[in-house]
Amino acid sequence: MTSAFHHVALQVSSLERAAAFYIEVFDGRWLTRPLLFDDPSGAVVMGGPPGTSFLHCKIGFDEGAVEV
Repeated sequence: MTSAFHHVALQVSSLERAAAFYIEVFDGRWLTRPLLFDDPSGAVVMGGPPGTSFLHCKIGFDEGAVEV
C-alpha cells in the first residue's frame, strides 16, 4: 500500500483572514509563513498573465494541511 501526504489548495481574497480562520477555528499551525511569489513562475502557477504575483502559505493540522 502506498501512503502520501496530500493537501488542499485554496485561492482566497485575503490570505491573512483565511490563515487566521484555519489557525483559530481548526487549531492549525503555520507550516510555511506567507511568501510572495512575484517571479515569472507566478503566472504559470496561477494561470494568469505575465507579471502575476501571489502570496502563499501552508497551514497544518494533525492530519493534512491546507495551502492558501
